[in-house]
Amino acid sequence: MLVHGDDEMGTADLVGKDSGFKRSYIRDEYVHTVLKIEEEVKHVWVGRALTEACQKGLTVVYDEFTRSRPEANNVLLSVLEERVLPLRGENIPVHANFRIIFTSNPGDYAGVHGVQDALLDRMVTIHLSGFDQDSEIAITQERSGLPLAEVERIIALVRAFGDAGLKASSASARPAILISRILRVRSGHAYAEDPVFIQTCRDVLLSLARRTGASLQEDQQNEETLLRLIRENCSVPLPIEQPALKAAIHDLEPDNLMAELGEDKEVQELLLRKIREKGLAGKLLTELLKG
Repeated sequence: MLVHGDDEMGTADLVGKDSGFKRSYIRDEYVHTVLKIEEEVKHVWVGRALTEACQKGLTVVYDEFTRSRPEANNVLLSVLEERVLPLRGENIPVHANFRIIFTSNPGDYAGVHGVQDALLDRMVTIHLSGFDQDSEIAITQERSGLPLAEVERIIALVRAFGDAGLKASSASARPAILISRILRVRSGHAYAEDPVFIQTCRDVLLSLARRTGASLQEDQQNEETLLRLIRENCSVPLPIEQPALKAAIHDLEPDNLMAELGEDKEVQELLLRKIREKGLAGKLLTELLKG
């Protein structure tokens, strides 16, 4: 069960609250000479995530709990320590299988409140570092759909930029994912000669470096560092998947080949790139059609 912390959240948003009234009315005329009327009005209780989890033994993930004000989380003290949930004047026993996982950003993030010591004393705090390189590659490829070879280059570039002291990434894979998604949308490639790739890296990575209030001179130095890292990590031409290219071409009729290539931009792009790299011109097309 997922709960998101929020500055406007109160205790009622965790455990529940009364929401309106329920009215019951009974009119009994079974004996025609006797009229019996009963009327009852009750509060309607609407439970929230913490109440349900405590009663059913569910696991709660309280995401960014430090965005909630400390007083909103006070109800968790008795839940974690005495294993009871104070609710409407009663103490509800907490199910033995109930678990809660708190996540938070560092304290220097905007919109983050301090955590009361009493709550920290009732939990085990685990500090997480950034992803390892293989995990970051897998996450970025899954989120962007870019080929593995290009994702590996982007991850290497972002990490090198961060190692240069320019704060491109801490524990976040977002810069690499953002670059990969833009390349996917704009049909760019992680190659030092691709203007879309170079501009995308400038827009994403330099904007991160500027957050520290870099001067104009520092900004120019950062850009020079970025361009150098792009040349170092992305100068080798990307490998082309020849089987896929051959299959795409062999599915075409020779008479309609050029017309079809004009419509299929992916095949056209692969073909032209290979021609530029090897200087094969018409020989490449001939060989692929033979194969």
